[in-house]
Amino acid sequence: MSALDGTWLLDLERTTDPGPVLERLKVGWVLRKVGPTVRFTNVIVTTAERATIEVKSTLGGRRNVLVFDGTTPTVDDFFGNPLSYVVTIEGDTIVGRGHLTLEKEGKVPIELRRRVEEDGSMTLRIIVTPPGEPQLEMKRVFKRK
Repeated sequence: MSALDGTWLLDLERTTDPGPVLERLKVGWVLRKVGPTVRFTNVIVTTAERATIEVKSTLGGRRNVLVFDGTTPTVDDFFGNPLSYVVTIEGDTIVGRGHLTLEKEGKVPIELRRRVEEDGSMTLRIIVTPPGEPQLEMKRVFKRK
């Protein structure tokens, strides 16, 4: 997974607008308006067993350790909603599967897919599947610093 190692800057021009997904997930108006303007930097260091991802933004930062065993949970926050997932490696992609806890709907399935593309960019696809509805997807594109 060394292709993911390094410092990555969010490419706002190639990233999809998160607004529609955040609105459907009932994220507050302020976060929906501020969200698309936040600059994110990801610093990734991987080994065979785990990845350390430090997420820095203009609003603060956090550090997650993703263990690739498919059983160790990663607990995080998604625009104010609790997020828990387990991580595996599928080919050249780090895949997290778990649930996002929403106030009214409870636990909703979520998948996070992070990989380096042929053009050298890194994509993070966030796929949320509310019960009885089509999948919602946010695609975040990063360029190497």
